Parts: sequence; structure tokens; C-alpha cells
Amino acid sequence: MAHVEAVVAQVGDDLEAQALAWLHDVLEDTSYRREELIELGIPERLVQLLDLLTKRREESYVQYIERVKRSDVAIKVKKADIIANLSDRPGNQQMVKLSKALIQLCDGGRRL
Repeated sequence: MAHVEAVVAQVGDDLEAQALAWLHDVLEDTSYRREELIELGIPERLVQLLDLLTKRREESYVQYIERVKRSDVAIKVKKADIIANLSDRPGNQQMVKLSKALIQLCDGGRRL
């Protein structure tokens, strides 16, 4: 839970980003599916944003980050996630991967 709290703390006062930050790993780290989250009362827009933050098996990490760039809110949460991950003292290879992703996210292209 400490990681999730660190991500939430990074997004500031943006309530939508806070909600997304609390949920950002749910689809990757649990058995919940998008449809189940909607049935549980999570707003469809939030589930859509959560889907943007969930890496798919068939895509590369670069493709995934490009997909995240479709939304300002998703970008904000992913940046916070990366910062939290960097503070966990990753190895050199992971640090390079995360740093490249952070640069890629700062390269604009937002739509939603």
C-alpha cells in the first residue's frame, strides 16, 4: 500500500487523478476486470483511464507509454507512478527504462 500512497501523494489536489492513482494497479495486480469495476460503481470514465494505465502483454513498454499519453490525467498518474518507483532504488536497467518513459511522457501529444 505504501507505493499506492506515494503515487497519490504525487498527483496533488486533482480529485480525478487521486482516484485514478488509488486504482492504478488494480487491473494489473488483481483479478478484477474493467466490467466488474463498473458493476462495483466505479465511474466508466475512471475505468477507461485505468485501462490506459494498464500495460497489455502484447505491447512494448514504449507503445504502452505512447498509449498513456492519450490523457492528461493518465500522464499525471503515470509520472507519479514512475517517480514513486524511482524512489524505491531500482537497478540500473530499471532506472534507465523508467527515465526514458518519463522523458517520453513529457513529450506532449495529449488528447483526452
